[in-house]
Amino acid sequence: MKPCRSLVGEWQKHREAAETAQGNIARLEADLEGTRATLKGSETAAGEAEKLHADKERELDTIVAERTSVIEGRPVGDVRTEYQKRSEDAERAWTDAEPRRSEAEKVAAVKSSDVLSARKGVETVKSDQELAERMLSEKLEAGGIGREEAEAAIGKGEAWLQAEQARLDALREAVTAAKTTLAERKGAVERHMAAGPRMSARTRSRRPWPTLRSGGTRLGAGTSRQTAS
Repeated sequence: MKPCRSLVGEWQKHREAAETAQGNIARLEADLEGTRATLKGSETAAGEAEKLHADKERELDTIVAERTSVIEGRPVGDVRTEYQKRSEDAERAWTDAEPRRSEAEKVAAVKSSDVLSARKGVETVKSDQELAERMLSEKLEAGGIGREEAEAAIGKGEAWLQAEQARLDALREAVTAAKTTLAERKGAVERHMAAGPRMSARTRSRRPWPTLRSGGTRLGAGTSRQTAS
């Protein structure tokens, strides 16, 4: 009986060991499946990473190409230094141009004032011209001269105006001389009448009166009497 019990005990031990081994194998198989799934996920992630890496490489190439076209492929530090230098040069140029800008603004203000003064002068000249035209029209109307006649006379030229002025001056001088001569003759007659015997009306009527010419017109006795009176 003891040998049988011993064999049963060994069998049970081996059975427990076998069950334990089967459990371990099941766990290992489960772990293997999990590991396979993880490996597959890792492979997928590695593929995506490779794809992302390729995309980044292409993006980097694009950025390098754009940088080459923008800053001619120079280092960023050199570009930044040059930009700073240009900024300082622009600031100095602005500072130097500020006084000239102020001077230009002053000149512009003066020019603007001159323009306003010129406009006022033009308006004054226009007003004076209109006033002169009105006065000329009034003078022409007072003299009985039409505007067309005056414009026609002006259109004849300066020589014609000077000739007409000379003719009028000569006419005035002739009239003045005639008045002076008439006054002298009248004074002589009055003195003669006061100093000598009275002359008959017939003798006085036969006494010749001086004849004067003015502007081509003969002044006779009747005209002299009218002037004397």
